[in-house]
Amino acid sequence: MSMEDQVEKCIKILDKAAKEKEEWRKERMIKDMIEVLRRKRKLYLLPRILKAYQRYLKRKKGILVFAREPDREVLEKIKTTFRDVFQESQMTEMKINKDILGGFIIKTENFLIDASIRGLLQKVEEELTTYN
Repeated sequence: MSMEDQVEKCIKILDKAAKEKEEWRKERMIKDMIEVLRRKRKLYLLPRILKAYQRYLKRKKGILVFAREPDREVLEKIKTTFRDVFQESQMTEMKINKDILGGFIIKTENFLIDASIRGLLQKVEEELTTYN
């Protein structure tokens, strides 16, 4: 097994441990992983595993931008849809930016979903200038 495969396997273990509801299970899974690394004389991989896991977590997180504070119901619908589309991803940050006028923007490491009024107006403006 290559070093990258080993790191990827450890990331999956850490992710699974993070989802555990019971604290003792989380600790057990992490201790078991570290023990396996120790027995296989691979503890030197631990810093690399932790850095890779941090990058992995950043990719999973998203920022939600609104023009004003949304209703709880609207926010929950957007978060649920976001989780359904991006599976394991989660909204970790919510910002208010009045410049977007209305709607919302979702940002992740790999995606940008602009459902804002400002974004729509910019698209209309681009279309109009393209046809002139």
